[in-house]
Amino acid sequence: PFWLKVQEAPQQASSFPSDRILRQALLSFAQSEMAEKRPCCTCKRCYCCCYCTFFLLILAIGLFAAIVAARFVQPGVKVKKAQFTGFMVTPSQATFDMDLSIFIANPNDWPIKATIQELNARLYSLDKKA
Repeated sequence: PFWLKVQEAPQQASSFPSDRILRQALLSFAQSEMAEKRPCCTCKRCYCCCYCTFFLLILAIGLFAAIVAARFVQPGVKVKKAQFTGFMVTPSQATFDMDLSIFIANPNDWPIKATIQELNARLYSLDKKA
């Protein structure tokens, strides 16, 4: 590294030969530290990981949607019984009650499997002329 460059002093008679040895040891230690601590997350790696993760997520969602669409079978609906239970006409409206028994067959398996326990419906006509 630039901050630990050993600059050789002019050859002087030094009474401390350990100074040069100490500087060289410090330099080799710093170089080995820098070699071991390379940055593990660079911008290139980060973008690559994010792109791959996003691509795999989109691929998984697309694969799931394709499997669901390929396995889908149209449910069948049959009316078993239709019975009028009440009828009332007033000057402003006409109402009638009806009991319907319907059979819904859903041949689909997971993830489109469903069970209908009870179904209540109210129908209104918005047609003023009817």
